[in-house]
Amino acid sequence: MRIFVFLLSLIFFLTTCRSKRTFHEPIETITDTVISNPLVQVLKDKNSFRVPAIGWTVRIPEKWKKSYKEKDYQLDEDEQDKIDDLISSKTDNNSQILELVTIYKNRLNNFISTMEPFDETNNGSYDDRNMAVHEGLKSAYAAKKIYAEYEVAAKRIDGIMFDIFDIRVYTHDKRRVSLYQSIFNSLINGYYFTVIINYNNEADKDSFLNIIETSKFSMKH
Repeated sequence: MRIFVFLLSLIFFLTTCRSKRTFHEPIETITDTVISNPLVQVLKDKNSFRVPAIGWTVRIPEKWKKSYKEKDYQLDEDEQDKIDDLISSKTDNNSQILELVTIYKNRLNNFISTMEPFDETNNGSYDDRNMAVHEGLKSAYAAKKIYAEYEVAAKRIDGIMFDIFDIRVYTHDKRRVSLYQSIFNSLINGYYFTVIINYNNEADKDSFLNIIETSKFSMKH
């Protein structure tokens, strides 16, 4: 299941941070792939983007459009090997995952959107796919001995019904939440559309939720 492997790679990046080696991540920026992505049209105001395949129009607040900065996260060799394996897996097995608009503030606060061709005749039912992804993520966190709590919800956004899977990831002592994740899914025009929001503070939560909740959709199924 391509989307599941993609989400697993995100979990690994979000839950590792020790090291001898470093990688750099952009702070408060729209990634370069947004501008050059042929699936995404940049509209006249330069802050709005449209994905014609699913009729999605989204506006990104001006405050996110800033330059790259470098921040070091240390990774030991074993962790780096696992990352390399995940990148290889994504490249080899996730060719149908189409990355759309992505925003990074930092490692724990980001907004990621993707779509994947999905035909219920060939790929099974949409509901079964959601259930499999949810159960797979639960198993992945359990395997890493990470305590998390889960909730399922639904929300209509501009006429499109989204299924939402909320995850609260706790610290090792289980006394506080270290990371919140919200995964929005909908089947639109033959695509399994996913928006993943990661945050650890209310300000970024409100900003990211506003981006998806004020989205417009010209296709209603």
